[in-house]
Amino acid sequence: IYFVLSKVLGFLIPLVMIFAAPTEIATMVTPSLVVVIAQAVAEPSTAGCHDVLRMTIPIGYSAYRLFGPLQTWAIDSYGLYLEHATGGSWVYAFNVGLAWVNLVFAAYNLFGFLILRALPLYFDKDETPRVEMAYTLLPIAKKNKSKKV
Repeated sequence: IYFVLSKVLGFLIPLVMIFAAPTEIATMVTPSLVVVIAQAVAEPSTAGCHDVLRMTIPIGYSAYRLFGPLQTWAIDSYGLYLEHATGGSWVYAFNVGLAWVNLVFAAYNLFGFLILRALPLYFDKDETPRVEMAYTLLPIAKKNKSKKV
């Protein structure tokens, strides 16, 4: 469900909006979508690398997308919504909602999933101590009962 949701929110709906929404909205959506496509093209290029290095592609692209195009899209879409608030067009409200949902999802994906959950799995199992996390709504560290050797 997580990956399907990320593809729908981050790729399919923005792609439809580029072709169906007004030009000013399509201009806001495009940079974020281009970064997602660039990430999809770049990920296979690290197939022969160590697993930790392979994680740098999604982490790097997610960080850039979060603090670059998504942040700009979210802020600019709200300003555009305020400009067209009297017209009552649902497209501008939908654009704001989608931008902010993408921003929140990307922040969770970067800080909650990629860095805290996925990255530790790729380190050397013998040299890196296992960190156990309790995943409810937020990643919270479990209290480990260390066995003394």
